[in-house]
Amino acid sequence: MITEESANQLLSSETFLGEYLKYKEKVNINNLSNFLDSIETNKKYYRIGIVKNKKYRKKDNENTSKIKKSINLLNKLTEKNYESIKNEILLELRNDCIISYIIEEIIDKSIVHTQYSELYVRLLKEINQPSIRIKIKKYCDIYYEKIFNSEINQMNSEYIKLCNKNKKIDNIAGFSLFITHLEMNGLIHDYIDTILKPFMDTILEIKEQNELYQLLVCFETISGIYYKHDIPENYKHRLQTLKQSDISSKIKFKVMDILQE
Repeated sequence: MITEESANQLLSSETFLGEYLKYKEKVNINNLSNFLDSIETNKKYYRIGIVKNKKYRKKDNENTSKIKKSINLLNKLTEKNYESIKNEILLELRNDCIISYIIEEIIDKSIVHTQYSELYVRLLKEINQPSIRIKIKKYCDIYYEKIFNSEINQMNSEYIKLCNKNKKIDNIAGFSLFITHLEMNGLIHDYIDTILKPFMDTILEIKEQNELYQLLVCFETISGIYYKHDIPENYKHRLQTLKQSDISSKIKFKVMDILQE
């Protein structure tokens, strides 16, 4: 069995480094890097091998223990206990190899629990790691593709398709709000329009009134945070287009509230 120590010894050996240099001369190393980045993280890997019978239960390695503890702390995080729990989490994140995993966990939680989105972003901002912004951008790109560019499987039942559709609307709203807080905290740059263009396209395409209202409320929140309600003209134009379409009075009044009419 390969341990972390033996793996590090192998990767630092003269034989490996010599062969790696030869490999770099023959292959575009960026392609390899992109391929490795595209591999989806097994977010439940720390649960693999869980056995109820204590007799056969394996002892967690250090990284697994740190991940479990960090996730448990994230689940408890609130405005009231932020300072104390933050310090515990940051202590666990001194180990660089689990930071990427925790970033994904934070994005997932921000999408689902939007009321804590700003709190999670504040925590990300306090991670003292040189490449933290690069890693955040990388995972934002991955989530962007999943949320905005994935297609609903038409082979699924109507019920499953409806659930997936509703989940996509929730994901669009939660992820867009998360990106807004990242921008406001300087953890990502020039991403808000990348999000809001397909966001507004979705608003104009949606026929279901409850989903449309949900996204409008989200846009109103984003507008207040990021634009201070001084909405760019291209988004105003789309909202005007929506207002003039065949929509309910409730939707129309919400649009007028956003436009401050």
